[in-house]
Amino acid sequence: MPSYGTEKEKNDIYRIEGKFGRVQIINPADTKPQHLTNFNNEMEFFFKQIDKCNAVVFRRFGNIITSGVGKEINYALGKGKAVFEITDKGFKKVTKPVDFISRELTHELYLKEVEKL
Repeated sequence: MPSYGTEKEKNDIYRIEGKFGRVQIINPADTKPQHLTNFNNEMEFFFKQIDKCNAVVFRRFGNIITSGVGKEINYALGKGKAVFEITDKGFKKVTKPVDFISRELTHELYLKEVEKL
């Protein structure tokens, strides 16, 4: 989503490093191969990235969990990974699968946000 590359994202990364110490952060914005154009192929790529991780940290888009993020959260939980939601107030451990909006609604939301730029 458009929050990638923003000051908020930079601050979130700083806070993640502060909470978890010396960690390697795998940021989806930095790791997605450009040749992946099919959503299912993209998700398989990100699931493989999650397999390499000890934990997953995410931020809602406003008060919404978008499609890809929701799928990643639920995948990570299914694999027994620790999952945390980062908020302006701190970190919240997520232990149960989450509900999220559809891929179509995620795409519509993204288009609306891009129009604002």
